Amino acid sequence: MSRVRANSIIDQAGSGAPDFPLGFTAASGSVTGLLTAATYDIADLNVSAAATISATTVSTSTTTGALVISGGVGIAGSVFIGENLSVGGTITYEDVTNIDSVGLITARAGVNISGGEFKVGIAVTVGSAGIVTATGATFNGDVNI
Repeated sequence: MSRVRANSIIDQAGSGAPDFPLGFTAASGSVTGLLTAATYDIADLNVSAAATISATTVSTSTTTGALVISGGVGIAGSVFIGENLSVGGTITYEDVTNIDSVGLITARAGVNISGGEFKVGIAVTVGSAGIVTATGATFNGDVNI
């Protein structure tokens, strides 16, 4: 095995970084400073400070975007999402006491509304416990079902 010991390696012209046209392989160790590569395969990456990805490619699927991860992602801290969030599968969560949601409600078994009004603008349908169907109805007073 040959060794090259040098304090600095520069290109032949003496004005820039050397080229590695057949690639560069390191059995172990670290890269300090800027690493620029068209493709780079990493088996296990540990980053001890903030990592910034400056690409701005918008994600429209699981295979597009500035960062594409083929496997699962575990995140131990908080997450901030600055734009839209699309979920192609099931959302599972543990905190069922602090949900702030505006929009569609989907419930597996029953809906309990407390501390406010329940307003229906178009239609009301109640299942087999007591069938009530109303379209454009106005309820003034108590409604017991």
